This record gives sequence, structure tokens and C-alpha cells, in this order.
Amino acid sequence: MPIEVIQSTSDEGKGICRHVRKDLGGHHSPDLFHVQREIAKATGVALASNRRKAEKSLEKASLEIEKHREEQKAYLNGKPSLGVLLSLRNE
Repeated sequence: MPIEVIQSTSDEGKGICRHVRKDLGGHHSPDLFHVQREIAKATGVALASNRRKAEKSLEKASLEIEKHREEQKAYLNGKPSLGVLLSLRNE
């Protein structure tokens, strides 16, 4: 076929890269998927760790909010908890 290959895009397979460069005389470019995969591998562990920390902080804050809502409800119903009474005494 009377065509000239000037560029190839594929994964980084050694055979494909060699064939394009040596046999066809073209330029080889990695495909987008493999570039993104390498970036994700480099940053994935740190991001996952930060996500777990954020999820734990959210859970802790949610429990704290729920505790305060229960204390508020008890106080408004005329039955403040011991924690509320002690904090009012210290003010």
C-alpha cells in the first residue's frame, strides 16, 4: 500500500514502539489511558488516605452534632442531660 506512517498511538508495548520507530520510521505517542493511569497510580494512595481521614472527620462531626441535637431536645423538653447542667454551671 502506498502510505507513509508518520505517527502511531498505542499502549507502551515494546514491540509496537519498536516496529513504529525502526520499521516504519514513525513517531510513537502513548495513548491517553496509559498516561492517565500512571498519574493516578502516583497520586492515588495519597488521595485515598486523605479521603479516609475526611470521612472519619465527617463521621465524628456528625456524631457530635447528633449529640448536641439530643441535648437540645432534652433541654427544651425540660430534661437537660448531666453534661448540659455541668456546662451551664461552669458558665
